[in-house]
Amino acid sequence: MKQAKILATFASLERRLEIIQLVSNLSILSTAIFVIFNEHQQRNTEIYQVWQVITAAYDQPGSGRRSQALEFLNSTPRRIPWFWLEWEQQSLAGLASQKACLVNI
Repeated sequence: MKQAKILATFASLERRLEIIQLVSNLSILSTAIFVIFNEHQQRNTEIYQVWQVITAAYDQPGSGRRSQALEFLNSTPRRIPWFWLEWEQQSLAGLASQKACLVNI
């Protein structure tokens, strides 16, 4: 009788552990899916913020982080894109600055 109770307790505990493992696996999977699908939006946000730096600093003295912003737009993405995401360098054609050398960018 005692042995049957102990076995039932262990079986119940084993089922609970399996459920906890399943929930843990699902949370890891959902986090990975969120990160993957958020990459494109994050890249677009970065590009938008960099363009804001460039346009806000127009006709302002000093660098105002414009050089870093231009380098970011002209560089390849820092992160490796997923196979369906195509990240291209941003075109800086038509961008004018009086004292900047914007040749070949």
